[in-house]
Parts: sequence; C-alpha cells; structure tokens
Amino acid sequence: MIDATTLTGGLLVEHPTYGLGKIIAVEQATVHVYFLEQSERDKAARFKVPFVSANFVRAESQQHEEFDHLPSFRKVGNEFVIDKKGRTFRDALENFRKFFPGDFKDPKYAEAERNYKLEASQRLIEAFGNGRGLSILKEGRVKDVADLAREFDTTNLVHPRWEKPRIAEALEDVPVASAYFEAVFRLADATEVTPALFEALAKAVGALKSENGPISRWPATTIFLSLLRPDRFTLFWATPMVEAASLVSVALGYRAGPNWQTYAAALVVAKKLLAKLEPLGANDRVGVPC
Repeated sequence: MIDATTLTGGLLVEHPTYGLGKIIAVEQATVHVYFLEQSERDKAARFKVPFVSANFVRAESQQHEEFDHLPSFRKVGNEFVIDKKGRTFRDALENFRKFFPGDFKDPKYAEAERNYKLEASQRLIEAFGNGRGLSILKEGRVKDVADLAREFDTTNLVHPRWEKPRIAEALEDVPVASAYFEAVFRLADATEVTPALFEALAKAVGALKSENGPISRWPATTIFLSLLRPDRFTLFWATPMVEAASLVSVALGYRAGPNWQTYAAALVVAKKLLAKLEPLGANDRVGVPC
C-alpha cells in the first residue's frame, strides 16, 4: 500500500499485474501511470487514487534507465499521451523498406550499408582492442596509432570530404592525438562505462583543431568508440539521433557539446531501437541506423 498523500508525479510504483510504472501526473481523484511493459505505448493508464493507494507499492529503486529518459507527456482530453514529434517508427520502417524490402537480412543492405562498416570495426578491434591500443601508446608510437586508425576507418560514418581530413589534420599534433586515443581506448577497454571516462574523452576532443574548419565534436567523440565496441557504443550525429530518440520515445536532452547526460540517453535510444529491429534481422549496433 501507498499513502495517498505521497502519490506524486515522477514516483516509480509497482503492481503485481501491471508491473513497474512511473506516475506521470496526479489530478484530484485520478493517477496517470506509464508502465514499462504495456500494450499501449503512447499514453499513461488511468486509475482512481484509492485503487493505486491500496494495490500499488512504492518501487524499491526510484531510478530506472528507461524511465529516467522518458519524453514529455501532454494532456489530450482526459489522458496524458507522449508528445511525439516527426515520423513514427512505422513511417521510418516503411521508408527503409523502399530501399531494402528484405529488412536487415536483405543482401543489398549488407552490401550497401553493413559489410564495409563491420570490416572496419574488425580491423580496428584487431589492432587496438583488449588493451593493445594503450600498449602501443605507452611505447610512444602515437603516430602509428593515428595512421592505422585513419587507414582502417574506411567507413562513411564521418564525411570523407569534410570531417575526415579535419580530424586527420588535428591528429597530426602528437600530444593532442595521444590524449585523444588514450581517452578512446580507456573508455573502450573499461569494464564499466562511467561519466568520468566519457567526459575525459569529450575534453580531449575539445583540443582537436583544424585550419580547414570546425570539427564536429559529437562524431569525433564517438566514431572510434562505435567501431571498437559496437556492442556497447553508438555513433552520434545530432539530426539522426534526435529523430531516432523520437521513434522510440526517449527524451534525448540534446546539447551541442559532447556530454555524458546526452550520450547516456543516446545509448538508451540505441538499445531500444535495436530491440525493435532484432526481429527484422539487426543483430548489433553496426546495423542500427541512428
């Protein structure tokens, strides 16, 4: 049971049948609750205050990865619905199928979008994964690391005409390149992703400079992470990530400069999107188009 006077928006609650939920709003005699598992994903369920008080319990933990990144809700009539913007997931899927009717198992998709990225990922992992990158840096071979990284990244994840030359120029500065790759490898090798490790990388990216123009900070922060650990990290480009977040109902909290709060939400986006796409043949984040 829950004391009715403690029912408030944001409280995480549990019910033996409905499961874990988050109170979106409390209005006079009505409580609006959004559940982690529910058939209707776009709106909160409605209950009378006495029913919630008698049949729900306060969740033991008041923090949860998905609930912490829920988008905003707006009231429509007597209900609270997710305030969606832009295309729906179905819209995006229908557009994707215009090009690849076989979904992620379509041979044309593998040839056009996946195989070369997977190859680049595997080459980088073989060169720098599992502590090898840090060992090479400790030997003072910073230029070798920068040269190999540029050679092995044969993808179009960053623009080959604009972004790649600027990043390459920035990495010609040995101290800057050393700090950058050390931060990348420490985060890629870590048993646990921490805000401190990510912020260290963001700081190192801030030191990248190019005379040919500004460097896009988010892709520069995440390009090698996403290739070295596609099981854990995802590439971040602002526009597609914001759209992907809306497709899976996650509040991205986007800010222009790389920061852990936004990237943590982006990892939730990638996780939820992959879960929706796995039945269609996507089996890792190399195949998640966000």
